[in-house]
Amino acid sequence: APDTSTPGGSYYYHWARDGALSMKSYMFINDFNLATIQNDMNAYVQWVLRMHDKSDPNGIDIRIEVKYNLPGGDVYTGGWCRPQTDGPGLRATTLSLYADVL
Repeated sequence: APDTSTPGGSYYYHWARDGALSMKSYMFINDFNLATIQNDMNAYVQWVLRMHDKSDPNGIDIRIEVKYNLPGGDVYTGGWCRPQTDGPGLRATTLSLYADVL
């Protein structure tokens, strides 16, 4: 959500569940064509790996963290509906679909 000027506050975050849904949709839109999706999907895989390697200052399992600050990917420390337990399953589905393409 690359918006730094939303009224009421910035909306410049990577939302874990939305990222997974977006990348899954991206693969469907591009008919799972490896030549088309590979660079972007590899970037998404690397992002997920970097996020899973962080410690969570909110005291929860990093895999169910809701959102990350952009552009660096620091874990968001403010209040927000934690945990959101659909993120891990959505990431797993998206990454599994990509693994199948590979």
